[in-house]
Amino acid sequence: MAGMTAADTVINFVSIKKQKDVLVQVNSFIDEIEKDLTKSLVGNVYLAGHDDLIAMAASDFRHILQSKDVEGVERCIRNILLESIIRLERKFGIAGLIAVLVCTRFIKNQTYKHYLGAAVARPDIEDSLRMLSRVSRCTNLNTIGETMGAYISDPLVTSMVMQAYQLAGHAGQIFVDKEFAASTCIELLNGYTFPYGVCPEFAASTKIKTWKETGVKCLIIDGVIERVSEIHKILQYFFEERRPGIIIARGFGEEVLGTLISNCNRQTLNVLPISVPYDLEGVNALVDIAVTCNTDVVSSIKGELISSIDPDEIATVEKVTLSNKLIISNPIAERNVRYHLSQILEQKESAIRSKKELLDKRTKSLSSTCTHLKIDSHQKNRELCFNRIDHGIKLFKEMSAYGVIHLENALELSQNKSIQEVVQLFSDSGYQYLPAQSLILGCKVGEEIANSILSSTTYLVLDQ
Repeated sequence: MAGMTAADTVINFVSIKKQKDVLVQVNSFIDEIEKDLTKSLVGNVYLAGHDDLIAMAASDFRHILQSKDVEGVERCIRNILLESIIRLERKFGIAGLIAVLVCTRFIKNQTYKHYLGAAVARPDIEDSLRMLSRVSRCTNLNTIGETMGAYISDPLVTSMVMQAYQLAGHAGQIFVDKEFAASTCIELLNGYTFPYGVCPEFAASTKIKTWKETGVKCLIIDGVIERVSEIHKILQYFFEERRPGIIIARGFGEEVLGTLISNCNRQTLNVLPISVPYDLEGVNALVDIAVTCNTDVVSSIKGELISSIDPDEIATVEKVTLSNKLIISNPIAERNVRYHLSQILEQKESAIRSKKELLDKRTKSLSSTCTHLKIDSHQKNRELCFNRIDHGIKLFKEMSAYGVIHLENALELSQNKSIQEVVQLFSDSGYQYLPAQSLILGCKVGEEIANSILSSTTYLVLDQ
């Protein structure tokens, strides 16, 4: 039985006639996987990097599986495991590792029946899982920190995730910035933050770098303001009332910018222009900004004219900060923002990957309190750090929401041999607790994968 090379383009169906010989092959590969993952629990697995060996943590188990250069049946087994892991990792980081370990134990404990020619009965683990669910308990920061430290084996990443959650608080959110960063840091932002600053021409001519005002009037227009006559009544209002304001639009004509610049320099107007381009990120930005300001976008599509706007009806927000970003603090809009945010999160569930990234950015902007985790762009193994941060964030969320299971209780209550062996493995590796949801879900999925592998009589071998 041979796997296909990258040059092959024909799908090869391999029928397994000698079931016992194949089971030996499967069992040997499963045993190899289990040994590597067991070593990863205590940090004894190293993969070759660009310049040196990279120490793998338990949270890096997917990289360990992906690094295996295998063909034929082994490739099929590896890909089955990877597919299941990826699905689990979308919400639960450690559940994937538990599922693989449980799968390997089930296969090793059931293989002997195949050697005897007997059919393998589906193991009943439901009773064990029900008993485990009954001993879950609430957790605390110390338990979360210890479990995360054991799983990630990276003190810096563990500390960053723990601090980020404490800074963000109950209502805040955490975001990981993968763009260029001069240093590794945690940044706390209060207020709805949008990546749009003052128009460059205005900033250069007025020398304004940072602008902070309270009780700010915010006018949002879906279009380009070409002439001063369109906003003459509005500017007159700002002049007479001595009110600070911002005008957010798709663009500004030279005449409009010139008027705003000259009046700003003479200190007769305190009104700043902000341009939001009509691109992939900016297409929905005006609506998002309008929600945080508790107002609507003025649009010609709705039959609205800029010149007909009543200045007294322009929305007022509590505080606006402008630099290279627009930060809006407006507690009165919190309820509307939450509803708007929930709709975006619903869209994200069924969106494709590229759209999910755009929705993530919108979610970030609509979080009134959030912490941003950044990794130095010059740091080695930067992508591995991001992977560990992702696992840490999911682990914190899960343990806070669903609680933990003490491994001593799990060993006493579980009646299934394979689950007991996996729990004992974690206990021997220094773990005292495991997330309740991950342990139960991981055991269930691991058993399903094992039964799927053991009952297979045909494998589809591809080059990828």
